[in-house]
Amino acid sequence: MAQYGDVPVGDAPLAQAKEPLKPRIPEVTAGIDVNVSRQPKRRYEYKHIRFDYKGRGITQEINLLDIDGQRVRGWMSNQEVPTLPEMLNALGKDGWEMVSHVVNQDNKADGVTFHYYNFKREL
Repeated sequence: MAQYGDVPVGDAPLAQAKEPLKPRIPEVTAGIDVNVSRQPKRRYEYKHIRFDYKGRGITQEINLLDIDGQRVRGWMSNQEVPTLPEMLNALGKDGWEMVSHVVNQDNKADGVTFHYYNFKREL
């Protein structure tokens, strides 16, 4: 059996080979597997939520709530909204996946802390 270095290459003698043997390299383009580009593109929709807790947030009740830029609950309104765990569970049941959470405390506005959540789900 012929050898290519220390590796056997088959029954034909190496002297009869017309071209030197080359290792097989998977087809890639600029470091990206070309087979990936043949998959259909995934499409998503996004939901943006901004809120402020009532008081210090111990009960996780929401004081101010904006969903996709629309005010759902404002300061001192009587409209009740779910607590954070209730809201997150409802979003999860509807297929929304949280992709980011950012906290921003504005010390100039009496220490108001806003939470920004971003969700996505596949269309």
